[in-house]
Amino acid sequence: MEPSDPTEIGPYQVVGRLGAGGMGRVYLGRSRGGRLVAVKVVRPELAEELGFRRRFAREVDAARRVNGLFTAGVVDADPDGEVAWLATVYVPGVALSEAVAEHGPLPETAVAALGAGLAEALAAIHAAGVIHRDLKPSNVLLSVDGPRVIDFGISLATEASALTGTGVLMGTPGFMSPEQLTGAPIGPPSDVFSLGAVLAFAASGQGPFGRGSAHGLMFRIVHEEPDLTGVPERLRELIARCLSKDRTQRPSVTGVLERLAVSSVGLPDTGSVLDARWMPAAVARTVKLRSSAVPAGPVDPPEATATRPIDPASHSGGAVSASGADTDEATPATLLADEAARRPSPGSPAPTETAANGDREHATGDTAESARKPIPRRAVLALGTLGGATLVGGAVTAALLSQSSGSGPEAKTLTATTVLSGHGNVRSVAFSPDGKTLATGSANLQLWDVATEKNTATSDPVGIFFTSVAFSPDGKTVALGGGPLQLWDVATEKTIATLNPNVWNVAFSPDGKTLATSMGDYTVWLWDVATRRNTAILTGHTDRVYGVAFSPDGKTLAAGSWDKTVRLWDVATEKNTATLTGHTASRIYAVAFSPDGKTLATASDDAAQLWDVATEKTIATLTGNTFYAVAFSPDGKTLATGMNNYTAGLWDVATGKSIATLTGHTVSSVFAVAFSPDGKTLATGSDDQTARLWDLTSLHLPV
Repeated sequence: MEPSDPTEIGPYQVVGRLGAGGMGRVYLGRSRGGRLVAVKVVRPELAEELGFRRRFAREVDAARRVNGLFTAGVVDADPDGEVAWLATVYVPGVALSEAVAEHGPLPETAVAALGAGLAEALAAIHAAGVIHRDLKPSNVLLSVDGPRVIDFGISLATEASALTGTGVLMGTPGFMSPEQLTGAPIGPPSDVFSLGAVLAFAASGQGPFGRGSAHGLMFRIVHEEPDLTGVPERLRELIARCLSKDRTQRPSVTGVLERLAVSSVGLPDTGSVLDARWMPAAVARTVKLRSSAVPAGPVDPPEATATRPIDPASHSGGAVSASGADTDEATPATLLADEAARRPSPGSPAPTETAANGDREHATGDTAESARKPIPRRAVLALGTLGGATLVGGAVTAALLSQSSGSGPEAKTLTATTVLSGHGNVRSVAFSPDGKTLATGSANLQLWDVATEKNTATSDPVGIFFTSVAFSPDGKTVALGGGPLQLWDVATEKTIATLNPNVWNVAFSPDGKTLATSMGDYTVWLWDVATRRNTAILTGHTDRVYGVAFSPDGKTLAAGSWDKTVRLWDVATEKNTATLTGHTASRIYAVAFSPDGKTLATASDDAAQLWDVATEKTIATLTGNTFYAVAFSPDGKTLATGMNNYTAGLWDVATGKSIATLTGHTVSSVFAVAFSPDGKTLATGSDDQTARLWDLTSLHLPV
């Protein structure tokens, strides 16, 4: 313990310090009668905030009503004292996160027994009118008489304070539900989602959305499917249902209990969860050893070591085990701004974590697949190149060769003239209409003076990163997508409107009167910018819609979806006038009209394609890469692409030749490209946490 630590909290003698979190410090306390409790002391700045103590008292009262066999209940509290605190039953045991770190994934029967105990705990918590909101491996303690759920019922008071005060988002990235990230209503299904994530971790050794930055984890939770590699087949279907993005499709906790009954999953009976037989022998020995090591007097917390276990994917809040693990709550305001992990393609989830427990960091970046298997490359072997692309079909038939191809005209390699740093992962870039300012979307919006390369404005973080930024045609407003739809006033540097909470990409009409947003619910919404009212919902896609773009005359809207199609809509009549098919991979990430409106470019997992808008036919297909971004130069003669091999590409639209490969990004993929209005500069964004500017004047682009 430290000199500043108290010797008594309320009626409890402080025996030792167990850990710390975003809410405050946690101590091991002993009552006068010898009972051990875990005492959580609220941070002074939280306790002093207007309304916090009232919320805290209300949540404590609700938590006291929880009476479940597999919970560590609240036994005492003083919300109104000079120092606000609460005490819970002390559970001597091992956190699930620690058990898996030390002994590996649990066997199938143990995961089923664990799931049944946790479902029963959640049922008791929900019956008291409480939502846990932060169920994670370090909030699950394995004890000699079964698993226990801790830290329930007190996050709501802290969440309200943090969100309104400093932009902190309560919960643990990797185990939060989509609702917690998108602003949708929170209820029991949110805890069921977290339960599925915890069980996937117990069964496979890592969370279903990988490891790494909070930023990347949040994106994967909202937008991508879980990776259940390593989860036993008989448990996989149930866990997958718990992890459904649609909360109405998740089972109830009662349903989980029914499915995890021994007779339902077809697993052999390994004994009651109320004795140690349900756990692997090595874990049971650790639990028993830990349970016998109860301190008799004040002690210091154990020293941190290189093998000290932490929660995968986070340093998160309020978790306390007998080990004294310190697990601070994740704070997107800081984690998203400073995160160093990377994420490849949306659709190839995969994790990295550099942690105190010595987990290896995967050099391939912040993704879920890279930790398990190499990412397949769609190289065109006939050309003898791994990084090349092939253009086939329609009006043009030519080979688009990378510099390493060895045949055809040699494409140039270009390096960036300017590197803009100080971001998290950069997923969107846009020039202002006058070309003097660049907007970048990351954990927040940043504006940059292109001439001086200085950051001129930065928005507050909102707990998720911006996947799309767009200037209004008059340059006065920036629209932001990737979480809540926000409109940001450039002059005042303030958010002037927050609209739908589940927006992916945004696009202004050429006259600036209409805003289009792509949605996770398979629709496109149109908004009146002046009134900020939704004027139309365009339906027809059968999966998430990602890319949106208006034609130059504003009469047509294109939308690319993960259902492998692009739909064209008449903006005036709101009718679907065409459906373009031809992509073979499921995800279309971006769409862009040529300046004359005659050609549409699309980017997807399998190819970038050019389409004749009038005939609705494919006129060219670029393969050999995963393409995430497309943009036409202002004269329409050059196409820029962002790709999955750390590069961007420039292509001559008329001849089908590669003009240049833009190298220098150091991580994952290039997710964003944008030409300046004069066509002399290209901006790119990547998960190496930089935006880069490329001087194109030396390339002698097509004229």
